[in-house]
Amino acid sequence: VIGLARGLSRTVEILIDPLLRFFQSVPPLLWAIPVLFIAGFGFFTPIPVIVLIVLPVVTMSFSEQIKTLPDSAREMVALFAPGPVPFLRELILPHVRPAFIASVQLGLGLAVKAAVVGEFFSAGGGAGQMINAAFQTARLRSLYAWGLVIVVLVIGLDAVVKRTIRAVAPARDTIRRNERRFFERRIPAVRRAEPQAPLSPISASARRSSSIHGRDGKNVSHETRNRDAGAIRLTRVAFAYRGTTSVDPIPDVFQNLSLTIGKKKVAIIYGDSGVGKTTLLKLIAGLLAPGRGTVVAPRERPSFLFQEDRLLDHRTVAGNAALPLPTRGPEAGLAVAWTFSLLERIGLAAVCWAFPDELSGGMKRRLQLARCFARPPSLLLLDEPFHGLHKKARCDLWEEFLTLWKESPCPAVFVTHHPEELPRLEFISFYELTPQGLIRNR
Repeated sequence: VIGLARGLSRTVEILIDPLLRFFQSVPPLLWAIPVLFIAGFGFFTPIPVIVLIVLPVVTMSFSEQIKTLPDSAREMVALFAPGPVPFLRELILPHVRPAFIASVQLGLGLAVKAAVVGEFFSAGGGAGQMINAAFQTARLRSLYAWGLVIVVLVIGLDAVVKRTIRAVAPARDTIRRNERRFFERRIPAVRRAEPQAPLSPISASARRSSSIHGRDGKNVSHETRNRDAGAIRLTRVAFAYRGTTSVDPIPDVFQNLSLTIGKKKVAIIYGDSGVGKTTLLKLIAGLLAPGRGTVVAPRERPSFLFQEDRLLDHRTVAGNAALPLPTRGPEAGLAVAWTFSLLERIGLAAVCWAFPDELSGGMKRRLQLARCFARPPSLLLLDEPFHGLHKKARCDLWEEFLTLWKESPCPAVFVTHHPEELPRLEFISFYELTPQGLIRNR
């Protein structure tokens, strides 16, 4: 908890750093003996020493690892699974686990040795006192025997730590098995609710009849969402990335940029690299705030297909696709059924229990697309979804997007470097983004 607070808050870091630095920089021998005298001598007296040595190491390692959490991962979870619990479960804990394990193992070994040395010099109880007595009386056998006891103790504690780590940080096969069991437990509820549905967990009828709630608990049925979804409106927007110095002021990315996208319209944005296409999407999503002007968009259930493969490495394909969906409650079964339906339709059903690093680039793109449509989106943003794909894969992904979008139309912004490959349809508008602003291409 202390490490989490220090990693997320600069104020907490300033307040507790002097104490942590003290216990890290001062040799344990200088304060371990006074602690043992104050705590009294007995079986449990080494515990304060162990805690005071392990705690700073674990806290510093934990908090420093949190600081390295990429903004890209924070943005993805903030859009698809907002709230403190998903933030901790899906980002913080998986990210800090390796550093936490290493610091606990290192700190525990140092703590045991410091406690023994403290007992030795304080002439208190415990293994250190017995070693001291054997040393004073030159009983070498007893001295080496107690040394062996300490070695066995350290090995035993290390084994306990590793076993505990395996319990709280399961291996991939265990994660795969647990996720599969989690999904399969919810499938029977869907079958009972729809006796006419096939026995396969992939049920297209579940999608048509479902009214799925998002993680915020709001009903987001397709019919309701289609009536309530708003348009995207940018009015005289200006934005610039501000540096830490004003010696070389950074020019504005946008100046007086205006754009309106209807409730059931798709805007295709193209332009040169570095002109601000990704920045425009982040402004619409609410990940960035304009310096001037207004941005209005239906952000109740935003979906964002990022240019990079922003997937959770510790989740399977099914787990990543179902990230925006509820995991408990009466609608969890329908959410699971729709997840498998999506994976089947986009060709990922055969690898639904694979991890992201076991997928090809095209599969990762399709997985991101499935996540975008896992819940009925109120807003859809796609940042170069064709990036890194060959022409046939780009065409296939566009067809998959168009099919899913037509089932639940919402205002969508599609950034691409290949506008010539996209069809000219009545609900699609093409815009070229230039340093001077947006130019509509009719």
